[in-house]
Amino acid sequence: MSIVVPTTNLHDSAVAQIARTMFSFANGEVYPGLINPTWGTYTNVGEKRMPVHHRWEGTLWPDIVLVDTAKDNSPRLIVEVETEDTINEVTLDRVWKLDMDECPIFYLFVPAGTATRTAELLLKFRGMCKVPRALYTYEFDDLYNIVVTPV
Repeated sequence: MSIVVPTTNLHDSAVAQIARTMFSFANGEVYPGLINPTWGTYTNVGEKRMPVHHRWEGTLWPDIVLVDTAKDNSPRLIVEVETEDTINEVTLDRVWKLDMDECPIFYLFVPAGTATRTAELLLKFRGMCKVPRALYTYEFDDLYNIVVTPV
């Protein structure tokens, strides 16, 4: 058995795999019983494909964006996938907070082993930043397939 090393960096590979496995919906089914055929999933790594317009900060490029294409691509869900070195106060203020300003549903994925540090950061700044709707950890198995765990 040979191991296939991703041709992109691990962050971009994580974004692509998370988008494909968790946010690609057959026949527009977002979850059982809720059909939204006008919703689309886009990633903004490698090639920037779906901007989110912030009221005063300009254009944001979240890692993954689910939009309603029938409603002028309004964001329905924003996902950020972080690395160990991007879990910090600057990212919280300049990325997570801005994402949550423009979309009420925000999911955050952090590397395995960093959930406690991330939670502590969110709690420390809970007055200035809402809490993500979902927090997940991710890691890669021996074949570089993503393994996601809800926190």
